[in-house]
Amino acid sequence: MEDARTGSGLVEGRLRLHAPACIGAKHLHPIVAAFQAQHPRLTVDLVLDSRVVDLVDEDYDLALRYGRPARQDLVMRRLGWVRRILVAAPTYLARAGAIETPAQLAEGNFVVTNAAIDARCVLVLQRGDETVSVPVRPALRTNNAEILLATLREGRLMGPVQHLLVAEDLAAGRLVRVLPDYALRSTDAYLVYPSVRHMRPAVRAFTDFAVPRIRAVEGIGPTA
Repeated sequence: MEDARTGSGLVEGRLRLHAPACIGAKHLHPIVAAFQAQHPRLTVDLVLDSRVVDLVDEDYDLALRYGRPARQDLVMRRLGWVRRILVAAPTYLARAGAIETPAQLAEGNFVVTNAAIDARCVLVLQRGDETVSVPVRPALRTNNAEILLATLREGRLMGPVQHLLVAEDLAAGRLVRVLPDYALRSTDAYLVYPSVRHMRPAVRAFTDFAVPRIRAVEGIGPTA
């Protein structure tokens, strides 16, 4: 791998990053752009997809992972909990009617991702110490965040989504929370790198730059 080094504060060379497409496109890419603005001699390969990559075999310096990695050969920086909530467009709720109890969700139409719902099509909601499991009917399953968001914004369906993807939509009123006293199970997120490699200056500099900015994203919190 091409070296990246600091000489009088200079960071250069190549940095290879991997992340889930959902958080990568909306939040990690702007962080990478801001870092490159400070270090214009650094080139970055930013690869976004839902795979769990082998950092060593596939020549990655860093990866953002959802869920605690099981492998022992990775060094981890915990970023926080990625929160999921249930949302719909006002037009969907105007058509379907107000939803005031979890039991009413069984009559709704959903767009879902596999990460947000189990194989039995059961949605697990939490409110304090209370846990409620509701069977739901997915009208659409997708592994693509843009399809998920477009379907929600159009008012076709309601669905569970990562809060960090819809914070602006909620603020603008394009989407509203359904059963706002309840949340879905959160997922912990980590920035990881191979322990078998020496932590090169560019990797260390980017990690120190990115971690506080990722932790500050609305929808990522220190607790579940």
